[in-house]
Amino acid sequence: MHVAWTLPEIVEQIFSELDDGDNEPPRLTGRPSRNGSLTALVRTCKNFKLPAINELWASASADTLLRYIIPHILVIDSGGKKERITNMKPLSATDEANLCEYSCAIRTLTFSSAVPVDAPVLQALVSSPDMVSKIFPRLGHLNIEFWSAPLVPHYLAFLARIQHLSVSSYGQAEECRVAADFLELMAGQRSDLRGLELMYPLSRFESAHEGHCQCRKRYMELVRRFAHLQSFVGSELDHVTAQHLSCLPTLEFLKVMFPVRGVAALPSVSLAFPALVAVDLSATLCSDVLEFLHKFSRFPPTLHITSVTRPTLQESEQLFSAISTTSSPIDGVEGLRLDCKQSGYAFTELGVSATLHSLSPLLTYASLRVVDWRFTCPVALSNADLAEMGRAWPLLEELRLIDEHPATTASTTLDGVFALAKLCARLQHLALPVDVSVVDHIPLHDPANGLRHERLKSLNVGCSRMVPGCCVNLAIIFAQVFPSLQTVGLVAETGRSGAGRKASLDAQLNDALGILRLARKEGRIALWTGEDVRLMLIPYFGVSPAPQRRMSRSGSIHRRR
Repeated sequence: MHVAWTLPEIVEQIFSELDDGDNEPPRLTGRPSRNGSLTALVRTCKNFKLPAINELWASASADTLLRYIIPHILVIDSGGKKERITNMKPLSATDEANLCEYSCAIRTLTFSSAVPVDAPVLQALVSSPDMVSKIFPRLGHLNIEFWSAPLVPHYLAFLARIQHLSVSSYGQAEECRVAADFLELMAGQRSDLRGLELMYPLSRFESAHEGHCQCRKRYMELVRRFAHLQSFVGSELDHVTAQHLSCLPTLEFLKVMFPVRGVAALPSVSLAFPALVAVDLSATLCSDVLEFLHKFSRFPPTLHITSVTRPTLQESEQLFSAISTTSSPIDGVEGLRLDCKQSGYAFTELGVSATLHSLSPLLTYASLRVVDWRFTCPVALSNADLAEMGRAWPLLEELRLIDEHPATTASTTLDGVFALAKLCARLQHLALPVDVSVVDHIPLHDPANGLRHERLKSLNVGCSRMVPGCCVNLAIIFAQVFPSLQTVGLVAETGRSGAGRKASLDAQLNDALGILRLARKEGRIALWTGEDVRLMLIPYFGVSPAPQRRMSRSGSIHRRR
């Protein structure tokens, strides 16, 4: 074995670069494929054990620690479903050493409501702050979901170690009161806390139950006692707490799950947020979020909005204009994202279109990396517009301009996509209406004048009217120009424009790209216009490529076979 593998720093760096895996349910760190890779590496070499533990156990729940490491007593209710850990057996010196080998890696510890850990367990495990320091020397983030009064003194033993606290209170009024009591003790002892997350269900707190109403008001009062927060995540804000947070010189991240109460009634309010780097806001109505944002005297570099409804074109343009007014090109705007969870709220504006003029206030920000926006009207961008956007945003990694007007024929073609890709070498995700039916002028042997964009991973082009053989040409073009492309989104329309039959071709295109990637890797593609390539694609589309026309330098048209 090479001597480099004996250096923990090198091994840890390699392990930290492992891919995060897929979206299966989490176990320890929430990254199952990555966990499997780390476990396999541990079994390969003893020098890999410590770095793997540091990654696998970076985030863990108390019940996971007990299940896998510590001898404990597990009680299951009479229904055979609800479990809770009621006590633990005394630890021997060997047990304690084994525990510390794993617990020393934990940076985020969760006390889950799914499998509650009772007070006797914590009493035996961490009877004092010194024990916490010994067992959890790297702990920085504490996440508490389960609340009962006997547990509060034991939770307080962790205060000296942590910089970030997450409080989730989804129980009855008494549990919410206990959580508020703990937060008040926390504010008295650790007002220098750097990160605070305070989550509770507003649907329950908006009820007439007096206990919930009191807790809701008390939570907001307690948030205002923390004067050094760098991040705050909460279910809601009232206008007083919003003003308090906006004045903090340290606050860099703000995430609020529902609209800020009372801000609309105070037109003179201006929220400074001098150090804010990113804001993440959610609401049912997008207009509520926009109303809050217009109170900002300075926009952060990254803005993420989640709502059920989409903003009108006018509201979008007003927001873009406000961003350009309050954010200088020097400070930079890096990301702008709108996620819409439409459920019966979608509507389409008629007679208007989102054009380059709509986005023009953002073109001054060369630092933009993400532009992800949903419009209530057609997106009308020309190939020249895409080229101008590429020149304005050379660092662009994601561009999604979603058109919710599928009956409209896009004015952008693949030529515009190629022009954007040439100017944005970092582009990884692209989604906008593109007319991909116009491809017969593109030579299959060199579709984009030598362009080979290695970074693009996903491409969604919306809806196009397709003719037989066109998808085969598309697959050959995409495989050459975008060799790393993993997913393509395309809805094909046949028949009369706007009234024809629509069918998704995502699966066929993605499978075809996969087989072409494999064939290229194995050296089975000598010529992209060869008959062998066509034969590979027939199982996916059932037809050979459509006859192609090639424009010569003199302007005459030649038919390619």
